Amino acid sequence: MMLPNRFDALCPILYDPCRKEPAGRRSVLSISPDHLKCVAFICIERQEGAVARKEPIATAFFVGFPFNETIDLSYLVTARHVIEDAGRDMFFIRLNQDGGGIHYLPTRKSDWWLHDTADIAAILYSPSSDVPAIDYRRVPSTGFVDASYRFMQPPFNESGGLAVSLGHELYFPSLFVQHFGEDENLPIVRFGQIARMPSSVKLQRDRNHTIFEQPAYLAECRSWGGHSGSPVFWMYPMTQSQRVTRSDGVRGQVVLHGDHIAFLGLVSAHYDIPTLAETTEELPGRVSTRLNAGISAITPSHFILELLNRADVAEQRSEVVARSMPLQGIPTMDISESLTEGDL
Repeated sequence: MMLPNRFDALCPILYDPCRKEPAGRRSVLSISPDHLKCVAFICIERQEGAVARKEPIATAFFVGFPFNETIDLSYLVTARHVIEDAGRDMFFIRLNQDGGGIHYLPTRKSDWWLHDTADIAAILYSPSSDVPAIDYRRVPSTGFVDASYRFMQPPFNESGGLAVSLGHELYFPSLFVQHFGEDENLPIVRFGQIARMPSSVKLQRDRNHTIFEQPAYLAECRSWGGHSGSPVFWMYPMTQSQRVTRSDGVRGQVVLHGDHIAFLGLVSAHYDIPTLAETTEELPGRVSTRLNAGISAITPSHFILELLNRADVAEQRSEVVARSMPLQGIPTMDISESLTEGDL
């Protein structure tokens, strides 16, 4: 079995590998900073008196998508309901500038491609030359879990792939609307486990009363406003035994612990528990409130590829390349970039 740091997929989020203890035991999880750089914040503009303020409402993330063997394009991806239900025509993508500071990239609702049936929206990222250098990373499309809910990239395709299962751990970097950062985007990371494999579920939209159905994972993971559109990463636990020889010549064996990381999907919704609350004596009666049930719905990653491979989306890619529009070079999430000495 190959070590996780040899996989050409995502940046590593690895447990300490240098421990002599039984297989299956893990230490503290550590997240690579590169994973925080793959997200951006979607904003709408609100007028406060004479001042127009840009308010973050949701999360988006960058995906690297190959056009051919030599050209690699980039997309911003978010949840479809974010674009449809915001009640705005203009959106601003809040990006971290390379070297510090914030840049707002304007987009219109009509600029976004929408999946026909799933909660997916995407826009080709092709900034003009006057856009400053942006500090971010992309999730490569080769790191996606497929429609059979397996990771089938080499070398795992030779043995049936890595299967997503109940109880597997996941995490997602996301907007925290209460504290999103003044001078830079400051995403948080939330953690959880897969509670149910994909089946058709009803998803309540955030900003109106309509409901739509689609296949989705259910995860034991709290989510609320601002998390919609966040990229969800899945961790497949792996171990490997390795024979070692100490400096004094004594031979032994250590067990290396780690996780293979793949892209699972995006956050689409969470479920609430309707609750009746008593009001005060000054205003007697009852009011209906909602408590977060701690269950999130995650749209599977293969729906993103369905949208990006759709004929009209592919046609736009061809037109962009043919016109030789400026395509900003963006560093992918190369697993070798964030490895430190001693990691798997």
